[in-house]
Amino acid sequence: MRAALLTILIILSNTLIYSQDNKIRCGTSKVPVNSAAITELISYPREVIEIPVVFHIVYSSEEENISDEVIMSQLEVINNDYNKKSPLTKSLPAKFDKKVATPGITFCLASIRPTADASSGIIRINTRIENIADQVNKVDGERMIKDTELGGSSPWNPERYLNVWIGSRSDGITGDATFPDDPEETETDGIVLDYQVVGLRPNDDGPFNLGKTLTHEIAHYLNVFHPYGSETGCFNDDDLVADTPNQFGPYFGKCDEDASSCGSRDMDTNFMNFRDDECLFFFTRGQVDRMIQTLFTTRYELISSNTCSGSQKPIPPDPLKVAPILSLQNGIEIPLTTLTEQSYTLALYDMAGKKVWKSNSNPEHRYMIDNIGLPSSIYVLVLQLENQLYSRKILMNQN
Repeated sequence: MRAALLTILIILSNTLIYSQDNKIRCGTSKVPVNSAAITELISYPREVIEIPVVFHIVYSSEEENISDEVIMSQLEVINNDYNKKSPLTKSLPAKFDKKVATPGITFCLASIRPTADASSGIIRINTRIENIADQVNKVDGERMIKDTELGGSSPWNPERYLNVWIGSRSDGITGDATFPDDPEETETDGIVLDYQVVGLRPNDDGPFNLGKTLTHEIAHYLNVFHPYGSETGCFNDDDLVADTPNQFGPYFGKCDEDASSCGSRDMDTNFMNFRDDECLFFFTRGQVDRMIQTLFTTRYELISSNTCSGSQKPIPPDPLKVAPILSLQNGIEIPLTTLTEQSYTLALYDMAGKKVWKSNSNPEHRYMIDNIGLPSSIYVLVLQLENQLYSRKILMNQN
């Protein structure tokens, strides 16, 4: 009991010491009410996981108008973090080393605007509004930095692009993100960063000089939570990932080889903790599973948008988009008559990523999904055909 109390006091004192600094790692705190653990992972072809990014730089001074070189260094950071293990992985406790995983996700500057015009993927907007990136800077619930009419920059189609807004903040937060299918952020989905934490700046002083804030926020955007969940404490909740140990609360500041709480060693150097940039260097397999499940369900259009610079790959016809899916009194009927000789699998997932129905291909290429036992809601239909995956959102109603 006394040992547990000591652990709690150490964590709380760590928080108090760090709060004297100017900023805290993350302002993404609300966990969606429909969040659930991943129960079964989709088999997916990694070579197609490519996400187009558009950076909205909204500045009120020249200092805030960061250069293209800084943006490119930030792009390099997230591509390294999402594509390979850091050399620092060897400093992990042995029991954690086998849990480290690489998402295998590539990020690029969007080369095509929603209007089909060419683009650099970097937008610059001069604004008169100071600290426009603050979370409280809203008009009728709308973040000012995310709206051109309010002095910011309106998003490109959030289903097809990852929008990243960069501006000045005085709210003490380095960045925040929206989770998938957040009903309050459907039209303004994306990430907001303080301009001071963007890019690789090894010569700058400060805890957030290596670009890890965007690495952290992208994981939120892909449905990964803080290791301690939404509330501090050992028994309240956790991050819905089995291979991250329960953690009492966030860790701040420098690395600590003895970080532990809830009766076990904590992953304080995991990208989803709040340590200084130099301390963070890995994701776990469970965290990667959540990202991949999200990309092939709720964010499936993001990886099929084909707007990455230098990667205009031809997209094969999508059988699900042309399928005339029929809504019936007792469910839905799916005719895939364009598929005549191929073998494939068809599955239905709820918005928490749980598989609720599955079928292999049949000679008639027609499928019926009964709505009995399925709540009226949005679901994602996933077709796996050879090495391609196709997805489509559908509405299931209880009549």
